[in-house]
Amino acid sequence: MKIGLVQTGAIGDIVIALPIACYYLNQGHEVYWPIDKRFVGFFSEAEPRVTFIPVDSDRGTNTLEYFLQDPYAYLGKVGCDKMFTLYSYLTGINLGHPRLSWSLKFDEYKYAVAGVPFEEKWNLKIVRNFDREQMLREMLNLKKDYVVIHEEGGVGSNFKLEIKIPDDIADTHQIVRIQPLTSSPFDWITIFEGAKQVAMIDCLHANIIEQLRIPVQKTLYLRVPINTTPVYASGWKFK
Repeated sequence: MKIGLVQTGAIGDIVIALPIACYYLNQGHEVYWPIDKRFVGFFSEAEPRVTFIPVDSDRGTNTLEYFLQDPYAYLGKVGCDKMFTLYSYLTGINLGHPRLSWSLKFDEYKYAVAGVPFEEKWNLKIVRNFDREQMLREMLNLKKDYVVIHEEGGVGSNFKLEIKIPDDIADTHQIVRIQPLTSSPFDWITIFEGAKQVAMIDCLHANIIEQLRIPVQKTLYLRVPINTTPVYASGWKFK
């Protein structure tokens, strides 16, 4: 069976939903997924079994064409047997599951409408590029224990929060701020695994750490209401 997923962006939302694709792949189905063309390269590398289809973002990323019309058209051409629209809310659009979108957090919603057990969210698997991860580590010139900080929103977001690290930690640890230094956000996994602490806003990197269950001391700085904050169940402190 051909399964189509409709979730064009953002990167963090695609990371949250990636185990949905894996769930169907592991059952022997084919999975087709139109996503923002800027993300196709690193997602195709991270999960090459999914056929990621590039969606044009040059016309804007807040349009009906970007979110729904283009993905539906692409999946129709492929001949998908089932399509799951994973957005819990789009302004002015009836997505067909009002009780679920009203009652569930947005990541729970994605799994519910796709018919996938929510615990699959923590079965995220990434095909890693260890050479590139090591190159990133060398670029950061890590000389001592370090803390990883992420303060800025993702692609297209103007959000920024200043995270203050206690002086006793800042004086004894190197501070690493996440930047787009490589072609893939997954290249930071080695850095997360070696950190003494991570402190970050709700973002794609926090999702990666959460879903891979990386055993590091974690602090999450909250920035959005409860229904748009995903479930974090792996030992985070919240601020």
